Amino acid sequence: MGNHPLLGGSASSKVDGSMTSNPIARPDFLNVMINTTNNPTGTNIWKTLPITFPIGVALPNGNSISYEFGAMSLDKSGTTTTIQDIEKPQSRTLSGTGNQVVTGTYISSATIFSLATRKTNVYLTGSVVELGTWSTTTGAIAMTSTGNKTTAGVPLLAASIKFNNPYSSVSYKYITKNGSNITWYSGNNLTISPLSKSQTNDTW
Repeated sequence: MGNHPLLGGSASSKVDGSMTSNPIARPDFLNVMINTTNNPTGTNIWKTLPITFPIGVALPNGNSISYEFGAMSLDKSGTTTTIQDIEKPQSRTLSGTGNQVVTGTYISSATIFSLATRKTNVYLTGSVVELGTWSTTTGAIAMTSTGNKTTAGVPLLAASIKFNNPYSSVSYKYITKNGSNITWYSGNNLTISPLSKSQTNDTW
C-alpha cells in the first residue's frame, strides 16, 4: 500500500507525501501480494505483479513514493476489504527511475507477552487501551497456558496483543484475580517497546 493511486493511495496522506495510518487497498487488488514459497526459516515469501508508474505523471512527493506492507481481510462477497495490520514503523520510500526490485521484511505488530509463573488466574494490564488502561476488571487480559514449561519446570503463560498505534514504550504489569482479591506483580512497572521488541520473557 502507498500514497500513489497504483498502490491504493491514502485516505489522509500528509502534505509531504508520506503515509498516514489510513492506507487504502486498490479495488482491483492488483497490488495484492502473492504467496510464492516458504523459506527455511518458516516465513512466507510474497511478491506482487510488476507495477509500472507512468512516465510524466507527477509523484506525490517529488520523485519518490511512500509505501508500506500490511495485511487485510476480504468479505464473503469479495468486494470489501478491511485493513487488519500495518507494519511499524510506517513508511518506506521508493525513489529514482528505471526498473527496480523492492524487497523488505514485514513483521506483524502482534507482541507476545510471555510469563513463567506457578501462579493461577493471571491477567495482564497496562498503560494503553490495548492493555486495558490499568483495568483490573473487564479490561484486563487473561494469560493462557502455552502447554510448555521452563527448564526448571515452571509453566509458561502467554497473551498475544496487537497494538493499534506505534507506541515507543508501553508500561504493563501482571495481576492475579481470586474473586475480589487483586494481587499485583511486585516492584516497578515493566516496560516494552512494541516497535523494536516482539516478545517479553518475564517471570513472577
